[in-house]
This record gives sequence, C-alpha cells and structure tokens, in this order.
Amino acid sequence: MMVDPSSIDTRAELHAALKDLFDGDDRSYLALATDAQLAPATVHDMVNGKSFPRWSSLRLVLGACGITGASLSSWRQACERARRDDSDARLGTMLAEITDPFELEVHRPVTIESAGELPPLPRYVRRRHDVQLSIAVQRAVSGTSALVMLVGGSSVGKTRALWEALDPLRSAGGWRVWHPLTPTRRQAVAALERVSPRTVVWLNDAREYLADSDETVAAELRKLLLDPSRAPVLVLGTVWPGHYNELCERSRSRTRLLLEGNVIEVPERFTDRDLTALGRLAPMDPRLAAANEYAHDGQITQYLAGGPELLDRYHFAATAASRAVIEAAMDARRAGHRNALPRALLEAAAPAYMTDGDWDQCEDDWFDRALEDAGRPCKGARGPITRIRPRSTHLRAGRRNVRSASVGEDATVGGPVYQLAPYLDQYGGKQRLGRVPPVGFWEAVAQYAHPDDLAVLGNSARGCGLFRDAAQLFKHAVLQGHSTAAVDMVEGVRAVDPHDSLCSSWAVEHCRLDDVVATVALVQIFERAGSFRMAKALLAHRSEAYVSLSEPRFVATFMSCLENYDMGEALAALRARDPAAHVGLDDLFGISSFLRLLRRMGWNDQTDILLARVRDMNPDPATGMFLFLAMELRDMGADDHLELLARRVVGNDPLDSAHNVQFLLERLSELGAPSASAELLARRPAELVALDTDARYVAELLEALVGVGADAEVAALLARNPAVHCNLGLAPYGPVRLLRILEDLGADAQASALLTRVGARASTLTDPEGVAFVLHVLLSAHRDAETAALLARSPAEHVALDSACGVADLLQALWKAGAADQIDILLARNPAAQVGFGRSCGLGEVLDAFKQVGATEQIFTLLDRDPLEFLVFDSFLNIGKLQTALRDAKAHGHLAVLDQRLPAIGRFDKTSADYKTRFRFGREPDGSPAAPWGWDDLR
Repeated sequence: MMVDPSSIDTRAELHAALKDLFDGDDRSYLALATDAQLAPATVHDMVNGKSFPRWSSLRLVLGACGITGASLSSWRQACERARRDDSDARLGTMLAEITDPFELEVHRPVTIESAGELPPLPRYVRRRHDVQLSIAVQRAVSGTSALVMLVGGSSVGKTRALWEALDPLRSAGGWRVWHPLTPTRRQAVAALERVSPRTVVWLNDAREYLADSDETVAAELRKLLLDPSRAPVLVLGTVWPGHYNELCERSRSRTRLLLEGNVIEVPERFTDRDLTALGRLAPMDPRLAAANEYAHDGQITQYLAGGPELLDRYHFAATAASRAVIEAAMDARRAGHRNALPRALLEAAAPAYMTDGDWDQCEDDWFDRALEDAGRPCKGARGPITRIRPRSTHLRAGRRNVRSASVGEDATVGGPVYQLAPYLDQYGGKQRLGRVPPVGFWEAVAQYAHPDDLAVLGNSARGCGLFRDAAQLFKHAVLQGHSTAAVDMVEGVRAVDPHDSLCSSWAVEHCRLDDVVATVALVQIFERAGSFRMAKALLAHRSEAYVSLSEPRFVATFMSCLENYDMGEALAALRARDPAAHVGLDDLFGISSFLRLLRRMGWNDQTDILLARVRDMNPDPATGMFLFLAMELRDMGADDHLELLARRVVGNDPLDSAHNVQFLLERLSELGAPSASAELLARRPAELVALDTDARYVAELLEALVGVGADAEVAALLARNPAVHCNLGLAPYGPVRLLRILEDLGADAQASALLTRVGARASTLTDPEGVAFVLHVLLSAHRDAETAALLARSPAEHVALDSACGVADLLQALWKAGAADQIDILLARNPAAQVGFGRSCGLGEVLDAFKQVGATEQIFTLLDRDPLEFLVFDSFLNIGKLQTALRDAKAHGHLAVLDQRLPAIGRFDKTSADYKTRFRFGREPDGSPAAPWGWDDLR
C-alpha cells in the first residue's frame, strides 16, 4: 500500500501511516524485523504507536519495505514534523492551567463537617525544607537546570511542599509541568528525551521511575540536566527513606550520583518553631486548628492527610472481609506489586486472610461490600483502598485526548485496578514485616498479578523460602515475555532436582528469540551444570537473525559462546547484520568488552565502525564507566580517540562533586591524557565543587590536587575553608583523613577548626556514639593530649545506655584507647540489661564488643533477655555479624530462632547450612517444610 509521507504532520498521523504501510505488506512482524535487522519488539512498538521511532530504526524498516531515495527523504521530513508536533513533542501542561493540586497527587486533607466550604488545601506552614527547596527553584527561574528529591515518610508533606514551590514559576510565566503517568510511570518517563526548556518534570514517588536495573531513567535525567540546549528544566521528586536507601545502595550507581547533593529531608514532625507558626495560622482554618489540637508528637501533616483515621479504619474495619482486602493489598505491595492492584487479585487473595468462621458468614456480594467499605473517604481524605481512574495520556484533557483503557481499567490485566493509601502502604511495610503471606495469596498473584510484576513477586517468594511458588511465578513471567525470569526458574528447579532436563528444555523453547541477556545467562547455567549439549541447543535455537543487538556486553558474550561451540555459520550471519553499527552506546563497559572481542576475532571492519561511533560519543562522566572504554582505547593504541573521549568527559562534568573531580584527576593521570587533565584544571574545579559533602571526599580531592602538582587549585580550595563546611559524617575515617592532609599542607588553623567541630560531638558526654566518634578521630590523629582530656571527664559515667550501637561503638573506642578503667565503669552500669533493640544494627555489634573486652557475663545477661523477640529486622541488619556473634557465644538456641525469622523477612539465603538442608524443597508459608516437588508439579 502506498502512503504519502507529505500528509504526515503529527505523531498520531505518523503511526497511522506506518500501520497502513504494515497492513499492506504481506510479512509478519518477525519477518519484517528480520529483513530490517531489528528486534521484532522494536518494529511492533513502532507500528503500533507504543514508542516514537528513532530515525535510524525507521530508516531500516522503510528500506525493508522498498522505500529509498527521494521517498526516504520525504519520510525523514515527516518524522521530524511529527516529532515537533506540539501535542506530543512539547510534554506537559502549562503551569498556569494547573489549578487542582490533587492532579499532581497532593494528599486530600481531612474535612471538618461543621466548617462549611473551605479552600482545597489548608494554609501552608513554611518549614526549613521549604527554604532549601526555594533555592533550587530560584536557580531554575534564573535559567539553570536543577533537581530536588524530597525524602521523607508517607504523609509528611513532601508533595505539598513541591506544589507550594511552584509559585515562583507561576509568577515567571511560560513554565509547563509534565507528570509522566500513563500507560505506567516507567513507560511514560521514556519520553524524557522530548522534554523542552522551562519544563517541570514531576516525579512523585520517584522509586516507580528510578528502580530499573539498568538505571536508564537516571542516565536520561542526568543527560537532561546537563544539556544546555534544554535548560532550564526543574526535576522535582519525592521518595520514602527506605526506597531512597534501596536506590542508592551502590556507591557509584547512576541513581546515587544523580541524587547526590540534591536531596532534602522532610522531617516527620513539626519543630517547636513550626508549631508556633501553625498556632498563628490555626484560627484562619479549622483543619489547622484541629491538627493543632489533636495531632500527636508534632505529626501535623499526617493528621491532615487522614493518617490516624486510616489506621482506625484498618484496625477497626467494619467487617473481617474489608480488613482482609486491606491486608492482601499490603502484602501485595510488600512483595513488589505495583500500587495498581487488579480487582481479581484482591478478590482471590482476601479469603486467605479470613478465618473459617469469618468466611462462612460472608454473603455472596462480600467483596463488593468490602471494597465499598475500604473505599469510603476518611474525613475527606482517600480511603484505605480506592479505585484508580486514569484520565488520559496527558495530565489534563486536551485536543487529542486518548485514553489508555476504559475508565478505571488496566488494559494489561483486563479489569479495574485499585490503590492502597500510601500511609497504609508504608505502615503495612513496617508492621507486617516478618509475616509470610498465606498460600492463597501466592496462588492469587500467580494467576492475577500484573505481568510485569511476576518476576519481582517470584523473587519475593524465593526470599521467603517458597521455592515452588517462586518457580511458578517465574514460569508465568516467561510466558508473558520476561525471558530473564527463565534464569531464576531453571536455577530454582535444578536446586531441588539437579538432574532435571524438562525445565531446561521448556526454557529453551519459550524464551524470546531476541532476548540475548536471558540466552547468555542460561548458557552459563547449563555450562556450570555440565549440560553442554543443552547450551548448544539453546544457541542453535537463538537464531542469529533475531537476537537483539542493543546490549553490547551481552552481544559480545553471545558471540564468544558461538565461537566456543564452533558455530561459524551463525557468527558469519551475525556479522552480516553489522552489529558494530547497531549496538547501544550507553553501556561503556559493554562497548569496551565488545571492542576487545572484535579485535581478538579479527573483525577489523566492525572495529573501525565501532571506533567511528565512539568518536561521536558524549559520555556521562559521573558513573566512571568511561574508564573501561578509555583503557581499551589506550591498549589498542587509539590515542586520538582516547584524548577526544577524555576531553568530552571533562566537558560534560559540572565539576560540582569533589568525589567526581578527584576520580577524574586520578584516572586521567593514569590514562595519560594530558590535554584533558589540563582542560579540567583550567576550569578551576576548586572553585566549583560543593563543600557540603563528606570530609573524606574533600580530603581525597586535596590529595589528588597535590598529586598532580596543582598548587594553585590546592590554595583555592583551602581558601574556601572546607574544614568548616564539610560534612563530618558518621564514620571517623573522613575527618581523620582531612585532618592529616590539612596538617601536611600547613593549614593549622583549619585543622584546629576541624578538631573543634569533631569535639562538639562529645560536648555533653551523653551520646555514646558521639563520644566514640571523637575518640576514634583523636586516636587516629595521634592527639594524645586531647584524648587524655576527654577520658579524664569519665564519659563512661555519663553516656546513655539505651542504644546497643552506641554502647558497642564506645566499648570499641575505649578498648582502642587502652582505657581499662573506663571500660570497667561502663560495664559496672550493666549496659546489657539496658540497651534497646529498636535499631537493627546493634545486637551483633554489642555482642562482638562484649567479647572483645572480655565481658562474658554481659553476653549472658543480654541473651537472657531474648533479644531476637524485639529486634528490628530491616535492610540495615548486619545478619552475618549477628550470626558470627551468636556462634561465638555458643547461643545455638538463638541461632535456631534467627533461622526461623530470616525467611519471613525475605532472607532465606542467609539461613544456616543445616536449615537449608532441612528445607531442601523450600518452606510453606506456615514455616513447615515443603513436600518434594519438581517441574511436572508446576502449572
């Protein structure tokens, strides 16, 4: 069918024309993708409007359809017109048109029935975090792109603070707000490359956007913030503290580097000063007056968002059925399901949370009644569980308003979806920690969960030791197109049946043909098990015509596998697809691996093609991954490429991070890139780096500057008095290292100022961690006089003994100082009988400290208190240290209790070897050993 590209002006028209083109072609998606040398999924999404096509991909599809020459040029012009289409290319809605705060997910406040009509939101009390937030907003108003991530618990006022922060942008005019929501948050944010200047990117609940394994969203956000052609943009986000820790757990992850220095903490409670300001406003708004009178412990925003009422509705639910629905929703969220819970899942799971008597009393319409009860507003705020009603693909209705599904339905799961109130979501995550969801829950999620969440739910089941449920979920995930779940499935089945071949054969048959990641991982599993025939069968089944070329490190491994199994024809066919021209360039480590392989295999034409593409790269310097590519370029003698890459890295870095600047200085010196090093120093990084960072990073930067002989930069950095501005942190290593370099440089006044700041941690002698911190710094810095002065004040007599971590830290510091008299004084106060276990990081540490100082009686006293009953099991718990301490104390009974508790928090992998042997086939949710099972038992 002939399509005239000159009639295409919008994105919708482009996709309609591509659909007509495809419908007029006799080939399937697979056949067309093969001819175009693309993945079938790429062609499918392009034709069906799921993604805006890159010209490099669209050109290949058009060429496969016989479109060349002048016609191809007309199509390219049509593609550019569609990209500029204002309805899609200019993301977001004009800020002046956004008057409803609830569209941006600000919590609805409680209502006061006797108050009559009130404004949508109560009067706002500005707090300390609002001042910090306004600074970033003013940067955006003045033309500089900025990012702010507010970190705080549920209903502490994060989103409301962002809403209030928009006022200067409203006054400035011309700003838009883009709130990526549909079809899912993570899919919507894929359009970041189309964000234009003067746009606010609104990332409420940022974990939903940033928790991707390859950190693509974080990379795109950083690219956006560094792009001067799109400045200014303002990225505003919110995240819970636990989720923030998960996102930033890797030291040089893209997400951590994106957020570093851009985080503002929102406290859970109003300070006395905040409460005074609230008191002044309370007479003007009855909602504030009620919060001022009835909220406990300064939790004003939680009261206004209906938090206490939500807890009452949960704990004193009208029926057992409505409570069961809420708990099923809580467990689904804990297990990793998105907060868009299918009705069918809740209806199938809820009966497992009711007793036989409660279930027998349920009427036929029990579920509708339970949803109605759970959905009733809490004094005007949302109820515990409410139906999600998607509005449109745009934030507000527009001239091309296209709904992703019928109102209130999710097209993927085929029915209505519901949201658990965020306050209850966070509450359930804490209060139900340590409870394994019942059998009925796992059967329900296996059948009704969102397809994209099946693998995550499988991981949760495996963490609880529910091996059969995990394998079932992984199997369903594979059937839904998530081939990497096959790796977990095969490993799980082989763990209970090492000789299984049926599961492996099924995986070979059902994995997506284009999924090179799953292919490589499965080959490695088969090889470790000695199943080389199965590995070769898998490679033969992965036609080289279908395998995706987007991931260079996996393409390289795939090619190595083909080489190892003497599959020369497949390698030749893959080479004919010109992989060097198609691999993605985001993974610099992968590019370096791919270059190395091409050189080793003698594919010189492919090497030249990839090198030509590398010359045009504009890498993100923050992750440090450019180093791997730079070393490969050095090793292959591509000095001009290396120098160009290094200079671009330097040019892309804003030089605001002391850690990044130090890393660049040292790596460029190692690589032998003198012009890039000179360019870096010429930008005067000492004047640009932020000083409100860890003292360790400031020290390392000073050391790096000294190492390259940048005396002027050393002087410039010292002139900014970093000893006064740096963050001392919680570990003494940073201040000690900074103190040493300051003394080496003769900056005695700054060294003295730093010591004064350190000493302030022990000013009252009541905080054991503060005293321990000061002692460690003084001892490491060989400050004998100051150490003796502190010990002379007898801190052991004054410190509080309620913190296990604090007691452990202080005992270790006193031991290091040789202060036996202080240790005796501290032990005489019987800390083992007083320490609390509200913090999960302390039990193993304090047992270890008691052992170190020979306090055997304290160990017995502590263990007699049955501390595992009260211990907080969370991500900060050092399970290995605790197990070692219990073994050293020969506390076998406590070790057995720990083994029983670990699966309930998702850490079956940390149980003892004896426990794992006993539960070879896994556990049941009630803690009993699972019956033997195998591949044939899975549905």
